[in-house]
Amino acid sequence: MEKYEKILVIIISAILALGVVSFLDKTLMAGMLFSLLLGTATLLFLSKLGIEDKKITTFFVVVFIIHTAVVVAMHYSNFQPFANGAGDFVEYHKNAIEIYTRLQHGNFSVMGLERASHYYPVLIGYIYTFTVPNMLMGQLLNAWLMSLTALVSYFIVTAIKGSKKGALLVATMVAFYPSLLFFGGLMLKDALIVFLSLLGILITIQLIQKFQWGLFALLYLILGFTIHFRFYIGFAVLLTFIISWLLFSNIYFKKRAMYFLVMVALFGFLPQLFMVDDAGYWGAKLFKQYLNQKTISYYRESAYVAEPQYAKNVTTPVVTTSVANQKEPVIIPAALEEEDTAGSTFAVKTEFNNFFKFIGNYIVSFIYTIFGPFVWQIKYKRQLLSLIEVIPWYFLLFFIVKGAIKEFGRYYKNNYKIYAPLLIFTVLVLSSIALFFNNFGIITRIRIPAIICLLCFLPFSLKEDSVIYQYFEKIYSKISLKWNQKR
Repeated sequence: MEKYEKILVIIISAILALGVVSFLDKTLMAGMLFSLLLGTATLLFLSKLGIEDKKITTFFVVVFIIHTAVVVAMHYSNFQPFANGAGDFVEYHKNAIEIYTRLQHGNFSVMGLERASHYYPVLIGYIYTFTVPNMLMGQLLNAWLMSLTALVSYFIVTAIKGSKKGALLVATMVAFYPSLLFFGGLMLKDALIVFLSLLGILITIQLIQKFQWGLFALLYLILGFTIHFRFYIGFAVLLTFIISWLLFSNIYFKKRAMYFLVMVALFGFLPQLFMVDDAGYWGAKLFKQYLNQKTISYYRESAYVAEPQYAKNVTTPVVTTSVANQKEPVIIPAALEEEDTAGSTFAVKTEFNNFFKFIGNYIVSFIYTIFGPFVWQIKYKRQLLSLIEVIPWYFLLFFIVKGAIKEFGRYYKNNYKIYAPLLIFTVLVLSSIALFFNNFGIITRIRIPAIICLLCFLPFSLKEDSVIYQYFEKIYSKISLKWNQKR
Protein backbone atom coordinates (compact mmCIF):
# COMPACT_ATOMS: atom_id res chain seq x y z
CA MET A 1 0.00 0.00 0.00
CA GLU A 2 2.87 2.31 0.85
CA LYS A 3 4.28 1.79 -2.65
CA TYR A 4 1.05 2.96 -4.31
CA GLU A 5 0.87 5.97 -1.99
CA LYS A 6 4.35 7.01 -3.17
CA ILE A 7 3.29 6.62 -6.81
CA LEU A 8 0.17 8.71 -6.13
CA VAL A 9 2.27 11.45 -4.51
CA ILE A 10 4.62 11.47 -7.52
CA ILE A 11 1.69 11.73 -9.96
CA ILE A 12 0.04 14.56 -8.00
CA SER A 13 3.38 16.39 -7.73
CA ALA A 14 3.95 16.02 -11.47
CA ILE A 15 0.46 17.37 -12.25
CA LEU A 16 1.00 20.37 -9.96
CA ALA A 17 4.43 21.03 -11.50
CA LEU A 18 2.96 20.90 -15.01
CA GLY A 19 0.22 23.28 -13.92
CA VAL A 20 2.76 25.83 -12.68
CA VAL A 21 4.89 25.46 -15.81
CA SER A 22 1.78 25.78 -18.01
CA PHE A 23 0.97 29.09 -16.35
CA LEU A 24 4.50 30.37 -16.91
CA ASP A 25 5.39 28.88 -20.32
CA LYS A 26 3.03 26.76 -22.44
CA THR A 27 5.83 25.75 -24.81
CA LEU A 28 7.88 24.39 -21.94
CA MET A 29 4.83 22.54 -20.62
CA ALA A 30 4.30 20.90 -24.03
CA GLY A 31 7.98 19.98 -24.04
CA MET A 32 7.78 18.40 -20.59
CA LEU A 33 4.75 16.33 -21.62
CA PHE A 34 6.54 15.27 -24.81
CA SER A 35 9.65 14.24 -22.84
CA LEU A 36 7.51 12.41 -20.29
CA LEU A 37 5.85 10.47 -23.11
CA LEU A 38 9.21 9.53 -24.67
CA GLY A 39 10.73 8.52 -21.35
CA THR A 40 7.73 6.42 -20.30
CA ALA A 41 7.60 4.69 -23.70
CA THR A 42 11.30 3.82 -23.42
CA LEU A 43 10.93 2.29 -19.96
CA LEU A 44 7.92 0.25 -21.12
CA PHE A 45 9.87 -0.93 -24.17
CA LEU A 46 12.85 -1.97 -22.03
CA SER A 47 10.47 -3.87 -19.76
CA LYS A 48 8.91 -5.55 -22.81
CA LEU A 49 12.39 -6.68 -23.88
CA GLY A 50 12.88 -8.19 -20.45
CA ILE A 51 15.44 -5.58 -19.40
CA GLU A 52 14.48 -4.76 -15.83
CA ASP A 53 17.90 -4.19 -14.32
CA LYS A 54 17.45 -1.23 -11.95
CA LYS A 55 20.93 0.05 -12.78
CA ILE A 56 20.03 0.37 -16.46
CA THR A 57 16.62 1.96 -15.93
CA THR A 58 17.97 4.33 -13.28
CA PHE A 59 20.86 5.26 -15.57
CA PHE A 60 18.49 6.03 -18.45
CA VAL A 61 16.14 8.14 -16.33
CA VAL A 62 18.94 10.18 -14.75
CA VAL A 63 20.74 10.74 -18.07
CA PHE A 64 17.48 11.63 -19.85
CA ILE A 65 16.62 14.20 -17.16
CA ILE A 66 20.11 15.73 -17.42
CA HIS A 67 20.01 15.85 -21.23
CA THR A 68 16.54 17.39 -21.13
CA ALA A 69 17.72 20.06 -18.68
CA VAL A 70 20.78 20.82 -20.83
CA VAL A 71 18.65 21.14 -23.96
CA VAL A 72 16.15 23.44 -22.24
CA ALA A 73 19.01 25.61 -20.94
CA MET A 74 20.60 25.78 -24.41
CA HIS A 75 17.27 26.70 -25.98
CA TYR A 76 16.36 29.52 -23.61
CA SER A 77 19.90 30.92 -23.38
CA ASN A 78 20.36 30.63 -27.16
CA PHE A 79 23.74 29.01 -26.53
CA GLN A 80 25.60 28.94 -29.87
CA PRO A 81 29.17 30.19 -29.38
CA PHE A 82 30.67 29.01 -32.66
CA ALA A 83 28.54 30.32 -35.55
CA ASN A 84 26.80 33.45 -34.32
CA GLY A 85 23.46 31.64 -34.15
CA ALA A 86 23.57 30.38 -37.73
CA GLY A 87 23.43 26.75 -38.81
CA ASP A 88 21.42 24.06 -40.52
CA PHE A 89 18.91 24.00 -37.65
CA VAL A 90 17.56 27.37 -38.84
CA GLU A 91 16.71 25.85 -42.23
CA TYR A 92 15.35 22.68 -40.60
CA HIS A 93 13.00 24.75 -38.44
CA LYS A 94 11.81 26.71 -41.45
CA ASN A 95 10.99 23.52 -43.38
CA ALA A 96 9.43 21.93 -40.30
CA ILE A 97 7.10 24.93 -39.96
CA GLU A 98 6.20 24.50 -43.64
CA ILE A 99 5.30 20.84 -43.04
CA TYR A 100 3.33 21.81 -39.92
CA THR A 101 1.37 24.41 -41.90
CA ARG A 102 0.62 21.93 -44.67
CA LEU A 103 -0.59 19.31 -42.21
CA GLN A 104 -2.90 21.88 -40.60
CA HIS A 105 -4.60 22.18 -44.00
CA GLY A 106 -4.67 18.43 -44.67
CA ASN A 107 -1.77 18.59 -47.14
CA PHE A 108 0.63 15.66 -46.64
CA SER A 109 3.00 16.55 -49.49
CA VAL A 110 6.72 16.86 -48.76
CA MET A 111 7.56 18.28 -52.19
CA GLY A 112 8.96 21.75 -52.72
CA LEU A 113 10.91 22.13 -49.47
CA GLU A 114 14.04 24.29 -49.69
CA ARG A 115 17.35 22.36 -49.67
CA ALA A 116 15.49 19.19 -48.70
CA SER A 117 18.11 16.48 -49.27
CA HIS A 118 16.64 14.49 -46.37
CA TYR A 119 13.42 14.33 -44.35
CA TYR A 120 14.65 15.24 -40.87
CA PRO A 121 12.65 18.51 -41.06
CA VAL A 122 9.59 16.45 -42.06
CA LEU A 123 9.95 14.35 -38.90
CA ILE A 124 10.21 17.54 -36.84
CA GLY A 125 7.20 19.00 -38.66
CA TYR A 126 5.06 16.04 -37.60
CA ILE A 127 6.27 16.46 -34.01
CA TYR A 128 5.29 20.15 -34.21
CA THR A 129 1.82 19.06 -35.28
CA PHE A 130 1.29 16.89 -32.21
CA THR A 131 3.00 19.30 -29.78
CA VAL A 132 3.72 22.96 -30.56
CA PRO A 133 5.63 24.47 -33.52
CA ASN A 134 8.70 25.44 -31.55
CA MET A 135 12.33 24.41 -32.06
CA LEU A 136 12.47 23.19 -28.46
CA MET A 137 10.44 20.11 -29.47
CA GLY A 138 13.12 19.00 -31.92
CA GLN A 139 15.82 19.62 -29.34
CA LEU A 140 13.95 17.52 -26.76
CA LEU A 141 13.70 14.71 -29.31
CA ASN A 142 17.48 14.89 -29.58
CA ALA A 143 17.82 14.75 -25.78
CA TRP A 144 15.92 11.47 -25.88
CA LEU A 145 18.03 10.14 -28.77
CA MET A 146 21.26 11.02 -26.94
CA SER A 147 20.03 9.10 -23.89
CA LEU A 148 19.19 6.11 -26.10
CA THR A 149 22.65 6.33 -27.66
CA ALA A 150 24.21 6.01 -24.21
CA LEU A 151 22.04 2.91 -23.62
CA VAL A 152 23.10 1.40 -26.95
CA SER A 153 26.78 1.91 -26.06
CA TYR A 154 26.10 0.00 -22.82
CA PHE A 155 24.69 -2.94 -24.78
CA ILE A 156 27.57 -2.83 -27.29
CA VAL A 157 30.11 -3.27 -24.47
CA THR A 158 28.17 -6.20 -22.98
CA ALA A 159 27.76 -7.69 -26.49
CA ILE A 160 31.55 -7.80 -26.90
CA LYS A 161 31.80 -9.53 -23.51
CA GLY A 162 32.70 -6.52 -21.44
CA SER A 163 31.62 -6.32 -17.79
CA LYS A 164 28.42 -4.53 -16.76
CA LYS A 165 30.55 -2.23 -14.64
CA GLY A 166 32.67 -1.32 -17.67
CA ALA A 167 29.58 -0.95 -19.86
CA LEU A 168 28.06 1.52 -17.41
CA LEU A 169 31.32 3.50 -17.33
CA VAL A 170 31.39 3.74 -21.14
CA ALA A 171 27.69 4.64 -21.29
CA THR A 172 28.28 7.45 -18.79
CA MET A 173 31.16 8.80 -20.88
CA VAL A 174 28.99 8.68 -24.00
CA ALA A 175 26.16 10.46 -22.17
CA PHE A 176 28.49 13.38 -21.41
CA TYR A 177 30.54 13.33 -24.62
CA PRO A 178 30.96 17.12 -25.23
CA SER A 179 30.40 17.12 -29.02
CA LEU A 180 27.35 14.89 -28.71
CA LEU A 181 25.93 17.09 -25.94
CA PHE A 182 26.49 20.28 -27.93
CA PHE A 183 25.44 19.23 -31.43
CA GLY A 184 22.71 17.00 -30.03
CA GLY A 185 21.44 19.94 -27.99
CA LEU A 186 20.78 21.86 -31.20
CA MET A 187 18.03 20.84 -33.60
CA LEU A 188 20.44 19.00 -35.91
CA LYS A 189 20.19 15.47 -37.28
CA ASP A 190 23.47 14.35 -35.67
CA ALA A 191 21.85 12.78 -32.58
CA LEU A 192 19.61 10.67 -34.83
CA ILE A 193 22.50 9.58 -37.06
CA VAL A 194 24.71 8.61 -34.11
CA PHE A 195 21.89 6.58 -32.56
CA LEU A 196 21.03 4.78 -35.82
CA SER A 197 24.65 4.00 -36.75
CA LEU A 198 25.51 2.60 -33.31
CA LEU A 199 22.30 0.57 -33.24
CA GLY A 200 23.34 -0.83 -36.63
CA ILE A 201 26.74 -1.81 -35.24
CA LEU A 202 25.12 -3.48 -32.21
CA ILE A 203 22.83 -5.54 -34.46
CA THR A 204 25.81 -6.41 -36.69
CA ILE A 205 27.63 -7.87 -33.66
CA GLN A 206 24.51 -9.84 -32.71
CA LEU A 207 23.99 -11.19 -36.24
CA ILE A 208 27.59 -12.38 -36.45
CA GLN A 209 27.04 -14.48 -33.35
CA LYS A 210 23.52 -15.68 -34.17
CA PHE A 211 21.74 -14.95 -37.44
CA GLN A 212 18.01 -14.22 -37.45
CA TRP A 213 16.08 -12.98 -40.47
CA GLY A 214 13.87 -10.78 -38.27
CA LEU A 215 16.92 -9.05 -36.84
CA PHE A 216 18.37 -8.72 -40.34
CA ALA A 217 15.14 -7.02 -41.49
CA LEU A 218 15.52 -4.53 -38.63
CA LEU A 219 19.13 -3.89 -39.65
CA TYR A 220 17.97 -3.33 -43.23
CA LEU A 221 15.59 -0.59 -42.10
CA ILE A 222 18.22 1.00 -39.88
CA LEU A 223 20.73 0.99 -42.75
CA GLY A 224 18.14 2.59 -45.02
CA PHE A 225 17.40 5.42 -42.61
CA THR A 226 21.09 5.99 -41.84
CA ILE A 227 21.91 6.19 -45.55
CA HIS A 228 19.00 8.60 -45.98
CA PHE A 229 20.16 11.02 -43.28
CA ARG A 230 23.93 10.79 -43.92
CA PHE A 231 24.79 8.42 -46.71
CA TYR A 232 28.54 8.01 -46.05
CA ILE A 233 27.89 6.97 -42.43
CA GLY A 234 25.17 4.61 -43.65
CA PHE A 235 27.52 3.04 -46.17
CA ALA A 236 30.17 2.69 -43.44
CA VAL A 237 27.71 0.65 -41.35
CA LEU A 238 26.67 -1.32 -44.44
CA LEU A 239 30.25 -2.19 -45.44
CA THR A 240 31.05 -3.03 -41.82
CA PHE A 241 28.25 -5.57 -41.79
CA ILE A 242 29.20 -7.08 -45.16
CA ILE A 243 32.90 -7.46 -44.27
CA SER A 244 32.16 -8.75 -40.77
CA TRP A 245 29.52 -11.18 -41.99
CA LEU A 246 31.71 -12.62 -44.72
CA LEU A 247 34.77 -13.03 -42.49
CA PHE A 248 33.43 -13.71 -39.02
CA SER A 249 29.89 -15.14 -39.13
CA ASN A 250 29.34 -18.35 -37.15
CA ILE A 251 27.38 -19.93 -40.03
CA TYR A 252 29.33 -22.51 -42.03
CA PHE A 253 30.92 -21.13 -45.20
CA LYS A 254 28.62 -22.51 -47.94
CA LYS A 255 25.45 -21.25 -46.26
CA ARG A 256 27.21 -17.99 -45.37
CA ALA A 257 28.13 -17.44 -49.04
CA MET A 258 24.54 -18.04 -50.16
CA TYR A 259 23.19 -15.60 -47.60
CA PHE A 260 25.90 -13.13 -48.59
CA LEU A 261 24.79 -13.09 -52.24
CA VAL A 262 21.16 -12.53 -51.25
CA MET A 263 22.13 -9.74 -48.85
CA VAL A 264 24.34 -7.95 -51.38
CA ALA A 265 21.49 -7.99 -53.90
CA LEU A 266 19.05 -6.60 -51.32
CA PHE A 267 21.45 -3.95 -50.05
CA GLY A 268 21.80 -2.56 -53.55
CA PHE A 269 18.24 -1.21 -53.40
CA LEU A 270 18.79 0.79 -50.18
CA PRO A 271 19.99 4.06 -51.82
CA GLN A 272 17.14 3.89 -54.34
CA LEU A 273 14.49 3.22 -51.70
CA PHE A 274 15.60 5.61 -48.97
CA MET A 275 17.31 8.61 -50.58
CA VAL A 276 15.37 11.65 -51.78
CA ASP A 277 17.15 11.76 -55.15
CA ASP A 278 17.72 8.68 -57.27
CA ALA A 279 21.15 7.45 -56.18
CA GLY A 280 21.20 4.40 -58.44
CA TYR A 281 21.57 0.73 -57.59
CA TRP A 282 24.16 0.37 -54.82
CA GLY A 283 24.52 4.17 -54.92
CA ALA A 284 26.32 4.10 -58.26
CA LYS A 285 25.31 7.68 -59.06
CA LEU A 286 26.48 8.86 -55.65
CA PHE A 287 29.89 7.24 -56.00
CA LYS A 288 30.27 8.71 -59.47
CA GLN A 289 29.29 12.13 -58.16
CA TYR A 290 31.57 12.20 -55.12
CA LEU A 291 34.50 9.85 -55.77
CA ASN A 292 36.34 11.94 -58.35
CA GLN A 293 39.26 14.33 -58.16
CA LYS A 294 37.21 17.46 -58.79
CA THR A 295 34.68 16.85 -56.01
CA ILE A 296 37.22 15.61 -53.46
CA SER A 297 39.46 18.63 -54.12
CA TYR A 298 36.47 20.95 -53.82
CA TYR A 299 35.43 19.58 -50.43
CA ARG A 300 38.98 19.38 -49.04
CA GLU A 301 40.18 22.74 -50.30
CA SER A 302 37.26 25.08 -50.99
CA ALA A 303 33.83 24.05 -49.68
CA TYR A 304 34.33 25.14 -46.09
CA VAL A 305 36.61 28.11 -46.72
CA ALA A 306 34.51 31.23 -47.16
CA GLU A 307 35.66 34.16 -49.25
CA PRO A 308 36.13 37.14 -46.89
CA GLN A 309 35.27 39.75 -49.51
CA TYR A 310 31.79 38.27 -49.91
CA ALA A 311 31.22 37.44 -46.26
CA LYS A 312 31.92 40.97 -45.07
CA ASN A 313 29.34 42.53 -47.37
CA VAL A 314 26.37 40.19 -47.02
CA THR A 315 23.33 41.17 -44.99
CA THR A 316 21.45 37.87 -45.20
CA PRO A 317 22.67 34.28 -44.85
CA VAL A 318 24.39 33.03 -47.98
CA VAL A 319 24.24 29.37 -48.88
CA THR A 320 27.28 28.02 -50.70
CA THR A 321 26.75 24.97 -52.89
CA SER A 322 29.20 22.92 -54.85
CA VAL A 323 29.43 22.29 -58.52
CA ALA A 324 28.87 18.68 -57.57
CA ASN A 325 25.42 19.34 -56.01
CA GLN A 326 26.63 19.33 -52.44
CA LYS A 327 24.16 17.42 -50.23
CA GLU A 328 24.84 19.41 -47.08
CA PRO A 329 25.57 23.02 -48.11
CA VAL A 330 27.26 25.27 -45.65
CA ILE A 331 25.50 28.38 -44.36
CA ILE A 332 27.76 31.38 -43.99
CA PRO A 333 26.29 33.62 -41.26
CA ALA A 334 25.50 37.25 -42.03
CA ALA A 335 28.22 39.84 -41.53
CA LEU A 336 30.77 37.14 -40.79
CA GLU A 337 34.33 38.32 -40.32
CA GLU A 338 37.34 36.60 -41.87
CA GLU A 339 38.46 35.11 -38.55
CA ASP A 340 35.04 33.44 -38.13
CA THR A 341 34.93 31.85 -41.58
CA ALA A 342 38.42 30.40 -41.48
CA GLY A 343 38.80 29.76 -37.78
CA SER A 344 37.84 26.07 -37.81
CA THR A 345 39.40 25.18 -41.14
CA PHE A 346 42.85 23.69 -41.74
CA ALA A 347 44.63 23.55 -45.09
CA VAL A 348 45.72 20.16 -46.42
CA LYS A 349 45.91 19.98 -50.21
CA THR A 350 44.82 16.83 -52.04
CA GLU A 351 47.81 16.83 -54.47
CA PHE A 352 46.28 14.35 -56.91
CA ASN A 353 49.04 15.11 -59.39
CA ASN A 354 51.65 13.54 -57.09
CA PHE A 355 50.90 10.11 -55.59
CA PHE A 356 53.38 10.37 -52.71
CA LYS A 357 52.23 13.87 -51.76
CA PHE A 358 48.62 12.70 -51.91
CA ILE A 359 49.34 9.81 -49.52
CA GLY A 360 51.40 12.03 -47.21
CA ASN A 361 48.73 14.72 -47.06
CA TYR A 362 46.02 12.13 -46.57
CA ILE A 363 47.88 10.72 -43.56
CA VAL A 364 48.17 14.25 -42.13
CA SER A 365 44.44 14.78 -42.69
CA PHE A 366 43.69 11.44 -41.00
CA ILE A 367 45.78 12.43 -37.96
CA TYR A 368 43.91 15.74 -37.71
CA THR A 369 40.63 13.84 -38.01
CA ILE A 370 41.24 11.51 -35.08
CA PHE A 371 43.32 13.79 -32.82
CA GLY A 372 42.34 17.35 -33.77
CA PRO A 373 42.02 20.11 -33.14
CA PHE A 374 45.53 20.37 -31.73
CA VAL A 375 46.31 23.18 -29.31
CA TRP A 376 48.34 25.11 -31.90
CA GLN A 377 45.37 25.01 -34.30
CA ILE A 378 43.16 26.93 -31.87
CA LYS A 379 43.07 30.55 -33.02
CA TYR A 380 40.31 32.20 -30.97
CA LYS A 381 39.15 32.10 -27.36
CA ARG A 382 35.79 30.50 -28.16
CA GLN A 383 37.64 27.49 -29.62
CA LEU A 384 39.24 26.74 -26.24
CA LEU A 385 35.98 24.92 -25.42
CA SER A 386 37.16 22.13 -27.72
CA LEU A 387 39.93 21.30 -25.22
CA ILE A 388 37.25 20.01 -22.84
CA GLU A 389 36.89 17.11 -25.27
CA VAL A 390 40.33 16.83 -26.84
CA ILE A 391 42.55 16.63 -23.73
CA PRO A 392 40.58 13.80 -22.03
CA TRP A 393 40.47 12.04 -25.41
CA TYR A 394 44.29 11.82 -25.54
CA PHE A 395 44.30 10.33 -22.05
CA LEU A 396 41.53 7.83 -22.81
CA LEU A 397 43.05 6.80 -26.14
CA PHE A 398 46.03 5.27 -24.34
CA PHE A 399 43.72 2.94 -22.38
CA ILE A 400 41.57 2.26 -25.46
CA VAL A 401 44.58 1.10 -27.48
CA LYS A 402 45.81 -0.94 -24.51
CA GLY A 403 42.41 -2.63 -24.15
CA ALA A 404 42.08 -3.33 -27.88
CA ILE A 405 45.57 -4.86 -28.12
CA LYS A 406 44.94 -6.94 -25.02
CA GLU A 407 41.71 -8.45 -26.34
CA PHE A 408 42.84 -8.95 -29.93
CA GLY A 409 45.91 -10.66 -28.52
CA ARG A 410 43.65 -13.37 -27.13
CA TYR A 411 43.27 -14.85 -30.58
CA TYR A 412 42.51 -18.31 -29.22
CA LYS A 413 39.23 -17.08 -27.73
CA ASN A 414 37.93 -15.93 -31.14
CA ASN A 415 36.70 -12.73 -29.47
CA TYR A 416 38.27 -10.72 -32.29
CA LYS A 417 35.25 -11.69 -34.40
CA ILE A 418 32.92 -9.59 -32.30
CA TYR A 419 35.41 -6.76 -31.76
CA ALA A 420 36.22 -6.39 -35.46
CA PRO A 421 33.01 -4.55 -36.49
CA LEU A 422 33.84 -1.69 -34.12
CA LEU A 423 37.29 -1.20 -35.64
CA ILE A 424 36.12 -1.68 -39.24
CA PHE A 425 33.40 0.94 -38.80
CA THR A 426 35.79 3.36 -37.09
CA VAL A 427 38.39 3.07 -39.86
CA LEU A 428 35.76 3.53 -42.60
CA VAL A 429 34.25 6.63 -40.98
CA LEU A 430 37.56 8.32 -40.13
CA SER A 431 38.97 7.51 -43.58
CA SER A 432 35.96 9.11 -45.27
CA ILE A 433 36.23 12.22 -43.12
CA ALA A 434 39.96 12.54 -43.80
CA LEU A 435 39.37 12.32 -47.54
CA PHE A 436 36.69 15.00 -47.79
CA PHE A 437 36.66 17.43 -44.86
CA ASN A 438 39.02 20.12 -43.58
CA ASN A 439 36.81 21.82 -41.00
CA PHE A 440 36.96 20.84 -37.33
CA GLY A 441 33.40 21.95 -36.69
CA ILE A 442 32.20 19.36 -39.20
CA ILE A 443 34.78 16.71 -38.25
CA THR A 444 33.87 16.74 -34.56
CA ARG A 445 30.22 16.18 -35.53
CA ILE A 446 30.73 13.38 -38.02
CA ARG A 447 33.33 11.40 -36.07
CA ILE A 448 31.12 10.99 -32.95
CA PRO A 449 29.92 7.41 -33.69
CA ALA A 450 33.48 6.31 -34.55
CA ILE A 451 34.87 7.72 -31.30
CA ILE A 452 32.11 6.01 -29.32
CA CYS A 453 33.02 2.68 -30.95
CA LEU A 454 36.60 3.14 -29.78
CA LEU A 455 35.44 4.02 -26.26
CA CYS A 456 33.84 0.57 -26.07
CA PHE A 457 37.35 -0.93 -25.77
CA LEU A 458 38.16 1.12 -22.66
CA PRO A 459 36.91 -1.39 -20.01
CA PHE A 460 39.26 -4.11 -21.28
CA SER A 461 42.28 -2.13 -20.11
CA LEU A 462 40.95 -1.62 -16.57
CA LYS A 463 41.14 -4.04 -13.67
CA GLU A 464 37.97 -4.71 -11.70
CA ASP A 465 39.46 -3.02 -8.63
CA SER A 466 40.95 -0.06 -10.50
CA VAL A 467 40.77 3.43 -8.98
CA ILE A 468 38.59 4.64 -11.87
CA TYR A 469 35.96 2.00 -11.12
CA GLN A 470 36.10 2.73 -7.39
CA TYR A 471 35.43 6.47 -7.83
CA PHE A 472 32.80 5.80 -10.48
CA GLU A 473 30.94 3.32 -8.28
CA LYS A 474 30.92 5.73 -5.32
CA ILE A 475 29.40 8.50 -7.43
CA TYR A 476 26.89 6.20 -9.09
CA SER A 477 25.86 4.62 -5.77
CA LYS A 478 25.10 8.04 -4.27
CA ILE A 479 23.02 9.07 -7.29
CA SER A 480 21.22 5.73 -7.42
CA LEU A 481 20.50 5.81 -3.66
CA LYS A 482 19.03 9.32 -3.81
CA TRP A 483 16.96 8.41 -6.88
CA ASN A 484 15.55 5.25 -5.29
CA GLN A 485 14.75 7.15 -2.07
CA LYS A 486 12.77 9.70 -4.09
CA ARG A 487 10.91 6.90 -5.81
